[in-house]
Order: sequence, then structure tokens, then C-alpha cells
Amino acid sequence: WWGRRDSNPHGSHHMLLRHARLPFRHSPENDSQQCQPIIRMVQPPLHRPEGPPLPDNATLISAFALTRACPQLPEQFEAIILKDIQIEMVADESAMVGEGPVWDSKSQTLYWTDIRTGRYFQFHPKTRKNETIHNGIFVGGGAVNRHGGLTFGTWEGVMLWRSDRDWRWLHHEPQMRSRMQFNDVSVGPDGSFYAGTYYEDAPRGELFRFKPDGSHELIADGLGISNGMGWSPDLKTFYHTDSGAGEVYAYDHETTSGDLTNKRTLVKLPADEGIPDGMTVDAEGCIWSAVWGGAQIMRFDPDGVEMSRIALPAVQTSSVMFGGDDLTDIYVTTASFGSETPPEPDGPPKYFAIDNRGGQLYRIRQDAVQGKPEFETDFR
Repeated sequence: WWGRRDSNPHGSHHMLLRHARLPFRHSPENDSQQCQPIIRMVQPPLHRPEGPPLPDNATLISAFALTRACPQLPEQFEAIILKDIQIEMVADESAMVGEGPVWDSKSQTLYWTDIRTGRYFQFHPKTRKNETIHNGIFVGGGAVNRHGGLTFGTWEGVMLWRSDRDWRWLHHEPQMRSRMQFNDVSVGPDGSFYAGTYYEDAPRGELFRFKPDGSHELIADGLGISNGMGWSPDLKTFYHTDSGAGEVYAYDHETTSGDLTNKRTLVKLPADEGIPDGMTVDAEGCIWSAVWGGAQIMRFDPDGVEMSRIALPAVQTSSVMFGGDDLTDIYVTTASFGSETPPEPDGPPKYFAIDNRGGQLYRIRQDAVQGKPEFETDFR
């Protein structure tokens, strides 16, 4: 979390992408014979490697071609290219740590939080209104509760919240402030609330599961920063991010008991790319990870192979979520944290290339990739 609060001069722009046959190179070190595009990413002012310059409002992104893995790679591979992509800033709250976007299909709105100011928002796409619905205790993340209200993972425990005048603790003890400072949350298929912690003073993050029957259990400990989570469409795999380690893990998930086993590292980002932060999983089973310090979101296949990336006009991209009528809009939260301090000399290079560190909510309009509905907690 290190940020700068500068406005983005380009606010909203379109990415104009055309169907093309892209050259690929084979990666012999990869047993599954995946392929990678041989086209560089360019930023405005934009010029193709060959040909006339693109319009000022266009961005050519090779990574956004959403290249598919191809076990038997032909010499030329027809990439999927998203056309008429629009990235727009839909809310600017100067959020210190904008995080935790969650789409509510019933109300057709997006909830998100600013962890470090104690504000919780509801964004209404139809009116473009971003409403502050909670102001008080710090909320690391929230989830829609199927019996009404929202479930909050706060810096003092877990609460069932309907308004700042109507809420109750689900798990709250005197020592929770020091043990359960929640940083990101998710919901399991059985309605359990998964919540992970983060502390500045030690690499002792933990991941908890809060069950509908009122019990809870520790799933993982010794983490740097417990962060984004998600589930494969067949529910057989659980994904979990440790930002402190720069890794995304996969677990086998037993659908009846909820047991998690066979932890393995799925993705490890190099430091110059940034840090994996919040995440979601799309309908095809691919993992989308917001990259803190990388000004981008990245898409990985279920084997952890990068498929694509989308550049954002804010360095500290913190989380990502699908939304909209058909779950093809992509919402990205960002953070202004650290704006008053210069970037670390050895930090990711995007800190020196983009002035805006974040604090805004962005929406990416596209129709080639669809998300899947998020689960709801089952607390009464």
C-alpha cells in the first residue's frame, strides 16, 4: 500500500481493438505447451509498431487479446480480441484503501469499501450515484447476506449489518481487535464467511472461516497479508492470495464438508510486476487478480498461466469484480494510500510512470468474458 492522490487527466477513454492473427512463440519450459503473444503493450500517445498512429483515445494492448492456452500450438493462432472496450472512472472518493467490491444481483448495485477511513459505499450504475451507506468502524470487506443485510469483516470482528442503527456482532470478543483485523473477505458455497487478516507489525496474517451455525475455524496462518479469494465454477478449487508472499494459492475443496487440502502455489508474480491483491473468478474458471503497484489486472487460467492483462490509469489497483446485468462489466477498486510519500526506489516501475496512485472506482465495459454470481452468507 503506497500511493499518490493525483487525478487522472484521461479519466475515461476507449480501447479500440481489432480482430487480428497474432504471432506467438512457444514456451518449451512449460510442460503444458502454453503460448504467449509477441506484441508489446503501449500507452498513449499511441503508435503501432507498424502503420499510422492510433487515435488519441485508443489503446493497443496485446495482453487484452485474452489469448487462450493452446496445447498443440499452430504457427499462427487466432486470438480473441475484445472490441469497443471502455474504461471509465465511475466514482472518485479519494479512497485511501478502496477495496472489497461485491456485486449484488438483486439490487443491481456494487458495494465497496475504503478500509482506512471507515466508509462503505453502494454504487448505483443506473444513476451513477455512489452513496456512502456506512461511516464508522473500519470494514475490510463485505458480502450480501441472503436473509437480509450485509456481512462485514471489520477491524473488530464480524458483524451482520443493515444500517448504522441496525447491526449486531456475529463474532466479537475483547481480544478481536488485535487478532481479527480483516483485510479481505469472500463467501463459500455453503454460506460461510471467509475472512483474512493483515497487520503492519508482523507477518502473522490468518484466514478464518465463519460458519452459518455460529462456529468458526482457522484455515491458514503465518501469512504476510491475507487477501483475495475465489472459487472455481465446479467448486472443486479454492483460491487464496497472500500479498506478502506475492503468491496466489490453490486448494482442493471438498464440496460436502468444505475441507481444504493440497495447498499449492498457482501464481507467483515477480516484484517488478506488482503485488497480487484482490481477485475474482470468471465463468470460464479463470482467475482475475488486481495487481497493487502494477496499474493492471491480470487474468490467469486454472493452471496459473497468464492469459491477459488490462492496464488501468491508477497504480494501486486493489481488487476486481464482475457486475452488470449479464456480469460482463468489470469493476476495479484503487487506493490512494501513501500519496504523501515518494515511491520506494526499488518499487514497481509503474510508480514512476503513472502519477495517479488511485482512490477511484473504475468500470471496464466489455462483452467477451462473463463473471459468475457471488455466493451470499447464510446468517440469521
